[in-house]
Amino acid sequence: MSPATPGGRLGRELDLALHLLDRQVEDAEGALVGKVDDVELTRSEDGRLVVSGLLLGANALLPRISRRAHELWVASAPQRPGQHVPDRIDLSLVDRLDSGVRLRTRRAGAAPPAPALDPDRARLTGLLGARVSHEGERDGRVIDVRARPEVDHGLVVSELVVGRGGAGSLLGYDRNRDMGPWAIAALVRRLHRGSWVVDIGQCAVDWTGGAVATRGPRRPLSGDHEDD
Repeated sequence: MSPATPGGRLGRELDLALHLLDRQVEDAEGALVGKVDDVELTRSEDGRLVVSGLLLGANALLPRISRRAHELWVASAPQRPGQHVPDRIDLSLVDRLDSGVRLRTRRAGAAPPAPALDPDRARLTGLLGARVSHEGERDGRVIDVRARPEVDHGLVVSELVVGRGGAGSLLGYDRNRDMGPWAIAALVRRLHRGSWVVDIGQCAVDWTGGAVATRGPRRPLSGDHEDD
């Protein structure tokens, strides 16, 4: 594997909420940088939605908890430059993703200041929890976002996972039927009966309104994936 190619789970299909959110971030020497509070998604020229960076700090975390809390945080120090901008780690600086995120740089170069998110950039948490309607009928919320590595494109959003739980609430039990303990696995699967997956190309996302309209074929979740 090339040194510039992220390893671990980033080399395979992954669910962004399950596998990235709240993971500890360490630099190349093992020093703690922080944790992943949100994930930056960028619209490429060909229309693909690509994972482009990891967002850290209060300005990434607070909007997940409460928009009002973030507004108060920003208003508390309006004179501070970049007060509303999260710390950002470009995905190219990530060496591998396992139980945590390991960077290929030292801490001093790990999280440079980032410009405000531009119109072609969005956040993972802008999708998580979004109301979903399928061909006009209300049918759950986005509970995870699936992405796959593509040659020459990076980590590309491929599918939305739709259900009635919270973000990441499947806990990976849909990906491997042999995960244990079995009682928890059975409970999680029971709670998520009726959850389904739809190709991102069949989705129209209203980022401002927090809604997704889907169309065409969809498939139920299964436990036939290997856990990665």
